[in-house]
Amino acid sequence: MIDCERLASTLFELDKNILYVGIIDERQDKVLFSKLRTGPVPASQERTLLELYPTVVMRAAERAQERLGAMNTAVFSYEKGIMVVKRVGDLIVVAGLDPTMEPPSYVQKIVDVLSKQS
Repeated sequence: MIDCERLASTLFELDKNILYVGIIDERQDKVLFSKLRTGPVPASQERTLLELYPTVVMRAAERAQERLGAMNTAVFSYEKGIMVVKRVGDLIVVAGLDPTMEPPSYVQKIVDVLSKQS
């Protein structure tokens, strides 16, 4: 079993822009870990944070596996935050980042071109 506290500490140490770490046990549909960089997530917000990125999203995205192979990582970018979602065995790990964090250059190039289309 994964050491949730240790994993969160490792992720938080990677970059100051990582603001949140959540871990869901998909088999039990249970939140195993939920922590903001600043401390514990209030119980009233914990489920809300992880319900924004439910296992349903991962399952839907994984439908493309037959054609594209196993899914590595999903990144969701919102006005108020960026979420990186990764399956680790039966667990789904969610890392929340500051929305001002710069995306990789190839993503930004695509976004720039597409933004000019609307």
